[in-house]
Amino acid sequence: MINSNRHEFGEFMAPILKSFCKWLCEELVNRNISHVYFMSREGAFLKLVFDEYLKTNTYNFKISTYHLEVSRRSLSVPSINCINDIKRLVFERPTRFYTLSELLKFRFGVDVYSQKDIDLKYLSKKECFNHVEKYAEEILDNAARERLGLGRYLHKMLPDSKDQISLVDIGYNGTLQSILNNSIVDNKVTGFYFSTFSGITSKLQANEFKSFYLDCYDNQSNSCFFSKNIALFEYFLTLGDASVSRYSEQGCPIYMDASEGNSDYKITFQSCVIDSIASCNEFVGDNGLMFDGLNHSIINEMIFGLKGAYIEDLFGGKKRRYIIFESRNPTSVFMNSEWSYGAYEKIKSQHGTNFADIYFYLSGLPERIFFFIRKFRRKVYAYIGER
Repeated sequence: MINSNRHEFGEFMAPILKSFCKWLCEELVNRNISHVYFMSREGAFLKLVFDEYLKTNTYNFKISTYHLEVSRRSLSVPSINCINDIKRLVFERPTRFYTLSELLKFRFGVDVYSQKDIDLKYLSKKECFNHVEKYAEEILDNAARERLGLGRYLHKMLPDSKDQISLVDIGYNGTLQSILNNSIVDNKVTGFYFSTFSGITSKLQANEFKSFYLDCYDNQSNSCFFSKNIALFEYFLTLGDASVSRYSEQGCPIYMDASEGNSDYKITFQSCVIDSIASCNEFVGDNGLMFDGLNHSIINEMIFGLKGAYIEDLFGGKKRRYIIFESRNPTSVFMNSEWSYGAYEKIKSQHGTNFADIYFYLSGLPERIFFFIRKFRRKVYAYIGER
């Protein structure tokens, strides 16, 4: 049943992704952009779909596609040029999942040894920054080294000419593009996204990006199906490849550990999409109604099929795992994870899958509050540890 639902979900998504490919081609032709860079990690699968689309849809315009292996981690450290950049990276991203040494290692690329590490879970961002600031010299030195590696990687990947280039991703706030804009000085860059959220307007100018589905959407409202279930779509659109951490001095990607997530679970969906792109019809109609035709019970069945499976989030360079368990409200399981509000259930079992040993916590609030929350049996991410 679950396998069938994944196939049906793939058949539903194929026309939408085909329409995205058609829209992207038309934008590229109209803007005379021939170099298209699909950014990791969702971009890797989108590139496969787009390449398949180009096989059966010819344009009097040569389009060259590339997989640009970048991540928030691999770009954010080279973007550090001063103490204010360090402060920005502390304040704009969660710190509560780290100790000080972990934060320095995974977010800033600096290894430090301390006999007494500092747990940042209950500290304010200002207090965290006061601790991080003591290592500013080491952070700036490492940023300079990583900036050199990134520059050499981009030099190998980007065209020699000053042609326009495009960056393609599923979305949402233009963080990677905003950093790359400062590193790519010889080419005009335009971002093309499946959806964008309102946060993109603080990072990019209106003429620097285009959106296919949601445009500068206020995702805090979570009022549309795509926004509410965004992690589900990300899960199925992400290949199981390892995420790039940084680049060597020669400009070669250096990867984090390969994902141990349930990539085999995605095979039916992704294969179905690729196989259907050539033969399926494009989505026709109001984009705002794009997901209204989806049978939400399919999503619910797939979510319950994921029960006990885990999803990995590499936000900030440190791997965090979430597993799915039962709830009254199956359609809201895939709410935004740790970068949004919500309850988190930390698995403290040695094996990490014993649902009886779940303890609740949320952003430093006393755990007793979460024994009260437990009564409501909400379906959420069950946080089962960091690696």
